[in-house]
Amino acid sequence: MVDGNRAAVLSLLVVACGGPSPPPAGLYLLGALDIGCQLDSDPGPSIDTYWVNGEAEVLTDCDNWNVDATGIAVTDEAVLVAGEADNRAAYWDDGAVEFLSELESAASSIVVSGGDAYISGHERQQGSPTRAVYWKNGEPQVLSHGGNRAVAIDIAVSAGDIYVLGPDDEARTDEDGFTSYLPREGYWVNGTRVDLFEQVEGDDRAVSLTSIAVQGDDVFVVGEQTLFADSTPTLWTNGVPSAIEEAVEARAVAADGTDVYVAGMTSSGAALWRNGTLVPLAGTDGVCSSASDVTITDGDVHVVGGRCDPDEDGRYVPAVWKNGELVSDGVPQEGSTHALFVRSPSGDEP
Repeated sequence: MVDGNRAAVLSLLVVACGGPSPPPAGLYLLGALDIGCQLDSDPGPSIDTYWVNGEAEVLTDCDNWNVDATGIAVTDEAVLVAGEADNRAAYWDDGAVEFLSELESAASSIVVSGGDAYISGHERQQGSPTRAVYWKNGEPQVLSHGGNRAVAIDIAVSAGDIYVLGPDDEARTDEDGFTSYLPREGYWVNGTRVDLFEQVEGDDRAVSLTSIAVQGDDVFVVGEQTLFADSTPTLWTNGVPSAIEEAVEARAVAADGTDVYVAGMTSSGAALWRNGTLVPLAGTDGVCSSASDVTITDGDVHVVGGRCDPDEDGRYVPAVWKNGELVSDGVPQEGSTHALFVRSPSGDEP
């Protein structure tokens, strides 16, 4: 059972007036940093970290490295990071960890909207399949039922409606009591299931989804369709799939007005698509690179990933692109980054 005070604490965190100075405007990056941990006689793992305009804030230490930070958001009061610590869903409030569940669980994504914090994830009770959950201000809302196997991997909120992306595999038990699961991929809208793919007997296709965005009445989802070893990165617009030109991976989607942006990979490295057309990313020609997240703030499109920097002897370093151009201010030159949040000078949510 979640601490009964937690919802109140998180709600106050988001909406309270006064108190400490608000987080500064600028670039918030989430990733991992090598701080010199040792595991027996070998180098230990990198430590999950977020950066505020280039300044690192580590989330744990070398003695407590069982952490996986997955998403970041910023309010007028604090930096919030969602993820997993010691096999339990958690969030960090300005670096202080709070657990969302007492069960085996994990959190996958976070968004703040209308003064409320929403975190997607999953839980698993012993002897049961995983169930998809989101937490609103710390209070769990279970999405999957009936013994289905489900997880929530991304979340978006638009006009008060809550969209949660993830598989909801249907449980089927045969006459011998053996349970199997029929793959179903899609999302929930305010708890109501919308399937984009449901595997039927004899169908060799598979679908995996990675990111969801909503603009007005339109819902955009990216992922991939697979037939045997052939994978096709795909954008679904209101349930209608379309292949993404030259893509080998589609990792994140964002929408602004009539424009839809997808961050991912081509065979050459980091890539960004706008309405299905590749947008050049500076500094990626002839060097290894990747893109993992995209966000739009005040009309500016930011992409985060990494690249082999020729000025650093080809060392792989974090990379951020703003409107296709490499950004240097606020971007660390060590570690790795996979998610970002851009805080507007006005403090408005993106």
